[in-house]
Amino acid sequence: MIARKTYNLLLLFAFPIIVLRLIWRGLKNPTYRDKWSERFGFFHTPPMPSCIWIHTVSLGEAIAATPLITRIHQHYPNRLLLISTTTPTGAAWVNKQFKTTATHVYLPYDYPWAIRRFFKHFNPRIGIIMETELWPNILNLAQSQRIPMVLANARLSPKSLARYQCIPKLAKTMLSQVQHTLIQSDPIAERFFLLGLNKEKSSISGNLKFNAHIPDDISQNHNTLKTFLNSSPSWVAASTHPGEENTVLAAHQAIKQQQPKAKLILAPRHPERCVEVEQLLRKRGLSWQRYTQKKKLLNEDVLLVDTVGELMHCFAASDLAFVGGSLIPRGGHNLIEPLFFSLPILTGPHTFNFTDIHTLLDQEGLCKVVHNQQELAIAVLEHLGKNNDGFKEHCQEVLHRQQFALEHHLKIILPLLA
Repeated sequence: MIARKTYNLLLLFAFPIIVLRLIWRGLKNPTYRDKWSERFGFFHTPPMPSCIWIHTVSLGEAIAATPLITRIHQHYPNRLLLISTTTPTGAAWVNKQFKTTATHVYLPYDYPWAIRRFFKHFNPRIGIIMETELWPNILNLAQSQRIPMVLANARLSPKSLARYQCIPKLAKTMLSQVQHTLIQSDPIAERFFLLGLNKEKSSISGNLKFNAHIPDDISQNHNTLKTFLNSSPSWVAASTHPGEENTVLAAHQAIKQQQPKAKLILAPRHPERCVEVEQLLRKRGLSWQRYTQKKKLLNEDVLLVDTVGELMHCFAASDLAFVGGSLIPRGGHNLIEPLFFSLPILTGPHTFNFTDIHTLLDQEGLCKVVHNQQELAIAVLEHLGKNNDGFKEHCQEVLHRQQFALEHHLKIILPLLA
């Protein structure tokens, strides 16, 4: 196919850029230096005679896939499980949750020779790809080796649709090579159909993130973190990006004028940016303490989260949550996690990556949009330190109504494993 040959030629020319980008990421974040060879199809783990392969990309997809992986393992406890990611944050979650039940590797870049090595080494009998990771060589080689591929919890934003429409033939071919696509909602399905997805090879499954697994240690750590915060009124700004922290910190200064004991838990999307955020804290005259250097009590204004995998603990210890990536045109981040802890949710106006979830939560009165530091401060003060049992009950009711996705996924996937 001409489109795929052109794609492979571009990949060839991009090889030096990919290597340099990996080196650059490794300089900024040392965890990117781990297992470099796996990203090019060279593995140190023992070969597998066969396995069930699940690809979870990053932390959000790994969390969403956790209940699905757990149920698959319960049905087939003797099958080998292989879970791949592309980011260290996803790897950390997988290694923590499935240390004794699955093998983790980094998925190789989509070079034909690297993917061939991957398939030869692990011999997957099925591939389950979370959300929308469509790679031409992976899907083409899987089809040639008769490995059924399932696109699970599939989503496609309008922005992603526009990108795929630039390569219409290749996009349609890739979708035809997927045996079944489990789509989160009707509006998302319509976007897939515009790309040429066969309706008979798809179903509306709901969103697996509503079935997300809450680790067993959350309750204990929640109480520990709440004590550390001195039981002060607290709010969390989660997954923030450059251009957002300054707004959040300005809002917190305004909040402290009315709630002097208020604490802010600030969790940048990329913890390696904490040095940059600390400069903003100095300019604002706010005191802070890093999460990894916690003392007995937080007397400072801000707890700066400088590690990954702690967001759920932060949600559990907070009165409400602002979800970042939304005050800037980044598209927002997962709005469901705060819902598990019955938190009022605030977000900026840019939520195009999670349009359906935002619409649902907005209709249910569980999420409010803010546009600037003044609106953010007012919205936080509205909920800070308050105990609204009626609101919490409504959150749990909405969650319960949406938790049908797991059974829909199992209905399609388990027969393929039999």
